[in-house]
Amino acid sequence: MYLKLQPRNLHNCTFNDNNELFLSSTISFNKNENVDNLPCNIDWEDKEKYNQIETKLYEFILPTYRLQFPDESVQK
Repeated sequence: MYLKLQPRNLHNCTFNDNNELFLSSTISFNKNENVDNLPCNIDWEDKEKYNQIETKLYEFILPTYRLQFPDESVQK
């Protein structure tokens, strides 16, 4: 998946009606790079890549997590 999408570090942002940052999340592919000051995705293609990667991560991790912690709930 990673090689197919060729992503950079991605910072996905959601803004409220007043154009203030409401929610943000980051997917980083370089653990040595500081992601605190990454700019928000401004390119629709980056947002799509972020969503695809996030979905695949949940598909991959969630079944294992549910087996180990059956009483906990994890949501996107």
